[in-house]
Amino acid sequence: AVFARRLRTCALASAGLGMSSLAEELPQLGANAPAWSPTPLLALAAAVEATAQVVADAAAHPRLVEPGLGPVLQALTRLHRLALHGRSLMLKERSGRRSSLPRRLLRSFAALSGLMPRLVTLLLVFAPVAEGSDDVVPAPVPAMPPEVFAVACEVLACLIHNARESKRGFIAAGGLDGILGTLRVRPEDVTIQAAGLAVLLALSARSVLCIQRLATAGAHEVVAAALRRFPRDGKVTARA
Repeated sequence: AVFARRLRTCALASAGLGMSSLAEELPQLGANAPAWSPTPLLALAAAVEATAQVVADAAAHPRLVEPGLGPVLQALTRLHRLALHGRSLMLKERSGRRSSLPRRLLRSFAALSGLMPRLVTLLLVFAPVAEGSDDVVPAPVPAMPPEVFAVACEVLACLIHNARESKRGFIAAGGLDGILGTLRVRPEDVTIQAAGLAVLLALSARSVLCIQRLATAGAHEVVAAALRRFPRDGKVTARA
C-alpha cells in the first residue's frame, strides 16, 4: 500500500505534462521569441523527472505494481501527448528532419533524468515470455499490458529519433533486443506490432550504423512478418 501511494504520487507530479499552457508556450520559445517566463521549462523538467521516477520504481519493484501499471500508463501518456502536440505520429515524423525545439527540450530533460534507459529496463522487466521458454522463474512478472507497451514505445521513438547518442544508449541498454523479442513473442497483437515498429523506424532514421544493427538482429524479418499479418493497418504499413 505504501509503494502504491508513492507511485501514484509520482504519477500525479507528472500532471504538468498535461497542461495545455505548457504545450502552447513551449513551441514559442526561441531566439526571436518575445519576453518569456522560465515557468514552462521548469514545469517540463519537473514533470519529466517525475515520470522517470515512476518508471524506475515500477521496474525496480515489478511485483508491487498493480497489474495494469496504471501510474506508469498515466505518466507516459501525458509525456507522449506533449511530445506529439499538434502532430501525427506517422512516417513524416521519422523521416530524418530536424526535430522541433519543444521536442529537443524534452529530450534534453529526459537525458538528464535518465528516462530512456529506465524505459528500456521497464520493457525488459515486463517482457513477455514465449510459451515453452526455459526462462522460468518463481512468481514470474506479468507481461506488460499492450497499451502500456505501446505508449512506452512511442515515447522511446520520440527520444531516440535524430539523437545519435540516445540511439547508441538504447542499443547498449538492450532496447533493440527487447523490442524485437516482444514483437516475436506477440506477433498477433497489432497494437504491440505497430508500437514496436515506431521504435525501429526512429532507430533507423539518419543512421547507417543503426540500420546495420537492425539487419544483423533480424529486424527485417520481424517487419516483414508484421506486414504480412496486418497488411491493412495504417500504422503498421506506414512504419514498416
